[in-house]
Amino acid sequence: MSIVSDFTYYVNLNIMNKLHFYFFSKTLLFAGLLLFSCSKKDNGQEAPKPPTETKAVPPKPYPAPAPIINSFGTYYGQRQSLFELLPISSDDIVFLGNSITDGAEWGELFADIHVKNRGISGDITDGVLARLGNILRGKPKKIFLMIGTNDLALNIPVQTVEGKIKNIIQKIKTDSPSTKLYIQSVFIQSVLPTNHSFGLFSGHMKHASIAALNEKIKVLCQENGLTYIDLYKELVTPGSQLLDPAYTNDGLHLVGAAYFKWRDFVLPFVKE
Repeated sequence: MSIVSDFTYYVNLNIMNKLHFYFFSKTLLFAGLLLFSCSKKDNGQEAPKPPTETKAVPPKPYPAPAPIINSFGTYYGQRQSLFELLPISSDDIVFLGNSITDGAEWGELFADIHVKNRGISGDITDGVLARLGNILRGKPKKIFLMIGTNDLALNIPVQTVEGKIKNIIQKIKTDSPSTKLYIQSVFIQSVLPTNHSFGLFSGHMKHASIAALNEKIKVLCQENGLTYIDLYKELVTPGSQLLDPAYTNDGLHLVGAAYFKWRDFVLPFVKE
């Protein structure tokens, strides 16, 4: 070999040796990493996994509502089914009763979203008692109750109506003792002379029974330490047992001016 050929040979040999060493070291490094990974798995230590996407948890279904009372009519069932889905809280003030309560926008009258309407047209004491549980679950701050007019229209005796109102009182005191209860007097008005010819609400025109029931409600309030609110005297025609014609257009239900007077009269109790 010539000197140049020898030099070229040794250079190429050196390069080949370096390449062999490079690939050999890489092979050793890969094998070491593989063995290390396997040893971690054997020791129960899993390699960290990439984060998985968190899926939104669907809301729990609302609990099944109580059986709807349709025996009082479809409107009654519609209102009750709505109230079953509208929760009551401990900050709420509930107006509870029949169509006379149902007819107002109580939250707007008091400019307070916590004042809730739980009146249903046609309701009687049995209906209030049956749907009271949904209200009391929320432990409302106050309840303003007016009920009994429709009971009397169904010829239920005054004493029986009194007993059912007493049951309502006891259920409220037992299930929600922190709730302050106000019982409002029952009031009614005979139809105007023109209304008699149409026979509107003739079954409700039981003035003596209404006066007697109000007296019994007043005694119930005294016996149970409750506030009796005498709306009757505020809306009756002076010197009679008739609802002031300025406050009704059918002899039974109220017009707007009556609700504003009602609001002003009970406002101190709502705010206390």
